Amino acid sequence: MLEFADPLLKGIIQVSFCCADRQGDVLKIMHHQLQKDGLFIQQGKTGKAQIKCWTPRLKAAIAQGNDSGLQNVRYVFTNKHGVLITENVLRHWYRAAKDQAAQAYPKLVLDSTFHDIKAKSISDYEKGDEQEFSRHTTKSQMENYNRETSIVDSHD
Repeated sequence: MLEFADPLLKGIIQVSFCCADRQGDVLKIMHHQLQKDGLFIQQGKTGKAQIKCWTPRLKAAIAQGNDSGLQNVRYVFTNKHGVLITENVLRHWYRAAKDQAAQAYPKLVLDSTFHDIKAKSISDYEKGDEQEFSRHTTKSQMENYNRETSIVDSHD
């Protein structure tokens, strides 16, 4: 589906995946949050703050939103006029990219939502503590997002 997204949507999707963040938090990233060590993110839902360290993938994703050429724009992800992208616009873009992917690949099941990106990010995280990465208060909250299938021993 990502191949059918426009560059701005790709950037938003990539930031969401890299940081395990909700669409609302990604859309509201401001330029002052782009710090030397990484991207400062404070969850709107819980208020928990972190700096997500820069990686080439995260830098490239931010650059896709940061290339409007407009001066004094407050947010990273804006339209060509410097206006903040709304969640409704994002849902429309996401649905359009899914529809194009479905036409190109009719046998694929494309039933994901933007929120599933956060779950995929947590499931794929292998660098350390998933709960700390996801900023969930409890382990059970984090486990609700981790959709990776467990491999466990069976009886002999």
